[in-house]
Amino acid sequence: MRRSCSKRNLTIEISAGSGVSQEVCDLDALVALNAALHRSAPDGTPALIAVDQEGGLVQRVRAPATQWPPMRAHDGLAAPDDTALAEQVGRAMGDELRALGFDIDFAPILDVHTNPANPIIGDRAFGVLPETAARRALAFARGLDAAGSWRAASTSPGMATPRPIATWSCRGSITTGIGSSAWSSCRSSAPRPPASRC
Repeated sequence: MRRSCSKRNLTIEISAGSGVSQEVCDLDALVALNAALHRSAPDGTPALIAVDQEGGLVQRVRAPATQWPPMRAHDGLAAPDDTALAEQVGRAMGDELRALGFDIDFAPILDVHTNPANPIIGDRAFGVLPETAARRALAFARGLDAAGSWRAASTSPGMATPRPIATWSCRGSITTGIGSSAWSSCRSSAPRPPASRC
């Protein structure tokens, strides 16, 4: 059976009312588009709509939706305030995405910012130390969970600093729950970098 599909794009305009140009998204059109996509799923199977909304530079939903700061902003807080805020941000972002009709967020990013000369990860990371970044990312994920938003954590092995790209194998599923036990069950096919580089 052949199905027809049509491509629909949302209009994004550049607004310079405040003197600073900014992309502006028609949120009503976005909600209508997502609702139509949910209704048109084949065989009545609910469609799952995903978006890459990390905060900072990676925000696919633009103003007037919330413009989230980069996750490295959590570096200004000490534990446990950093994780409490990360969970609150995850919850608020998840609530907003659910209200817009999104089911899955391609977040949190699980990379560690290890190389200041490499801008690929940069402010997208939750920190410069593995333990800190993991603690904050897990808190953010708990916030998305509380909002009823699925999360698909992402990572870019080898992007943070030049070293062999590792292949990770983990028990469990990121969509069914992530916790410290999930992290400890991961092992890498590449040797661990020296502690001073993480």
